[in-house]
Amino acid sequence: MSDLTTQEWLELVADFESQPGQSMTAFAHAHGVDTKVLRSWVKRVRTEGAEAEVEGPERLDDILVAAARLHGGLSITQVSNAAGVSRTVARKWLSWLVEEDRLKKVGNSASQRFVIP
Repeated sequence: MSDLTTQEWLELVADFESQPGQSMTAFAHAHGVDTKVLRSWVKRVRTEGAEAEVEGPERLDDILVAAARLHGGLSITQVSNAAGVSRTVARKWLSWLVEEDRLKKVGNSASQRFVIP
């Protein structure tokens, strides 16, 4: 998961934009960030300008915990679809939050959900 703050993402996008001809995939890989997340930030900054702000949690782990609280839990499929990542990545993210005691896994594999403990 990314620990970048909004300000750090804005700086990363500015750095990417200052390097014409650089592929987004290569840039993301070189900076250790997910290409899809970088793409969404680039699109956002291009749309909203450098004043792009996030209301509420900025870190992915905080966002997932807030979403679990809001929706009464999350499934791997929900996280995978919402974040545009594979089910394997979504499962890892949720498992990390279980290891940190921020979420609790309930149900069997067919109906598994991750809820606030």
